[in-house]
Amino acid sequence: MVDTALSSLAQNLEGPDWPIKGKEESPSIYIDLTLDEVKDLLVMKGYPDKEGLLISILKDTLSFDDPFGEMLEHT
Repeated sequence: MVDTALSSLAQNLEGPDWPIKGKEESPSIYIDLTLDEVKDLLVMKGYPDKEGLLISILKDTLSFDDPFGEMLEHT
């Protein structure tokens, strides 16, 4: 998930599109940043007030993937 394009993750959730396109625009860019750093980065990219959408995409993707983790057999 960390290297999947955010636009692809958003499409899989059938929710609002992530406005910044490109393969390099993935969770790995944002995951180690503080909330203030994420906000600053989004402002620099010209997308202020999109941190809520980013958080929603990441949380919904994670909750979608969690049930499948229970199906795995751990050895």
